[in-house]
Amino acid sequence: MNTKRSHYIGPVTPAQSGTETSTRSRSGKSSNTLLLGWVVSMIGIVIYFFVMSSGDQQSDLLTALIASGPLGWSALLVILIGIGLWFTGCIGLLKEAEDAGRED
Repeated sequence: MNTKRSHYIGPVTPAQSGTETSTRSRSGKSSNTLLLGWVVSMIGIVIYFFVMSSGDQQSDLLTALIASGPLGWSALLVILIGIGLWFTGCIGLLKEAEDAGRED
C-alpha cells in the first residue's frame, strides 16, 4: 500500500485568485491611504508653519489663529484631514494583518 500523499492542491480556481487579488488591492488601498494622509498632514504642517511664523511671535495660539484669518484655520483643518486619512489607512492595514493571520 502506498501511504504517501501528494501535496498537490490543484489548479487555482477563479474564486481563489479573486480573493487573493481583492486582498492585495485592499492592501494597496490601505497603504495608499496611509501615505496620502501623511502627505496631506505634512502640507498642513507647512502651511501652519508659514502662518505662525508670519504673525506676532509673542501671541498665544488662539490669538495667532484669529489674527491669521481663514488661512490659519484651514491649515489646522488640512492637518486634521491628513490625520484622519492616516488613521483610516492604519486601521485598514491592521485589519489586513489580522485577516492574514487567520488564513495561515
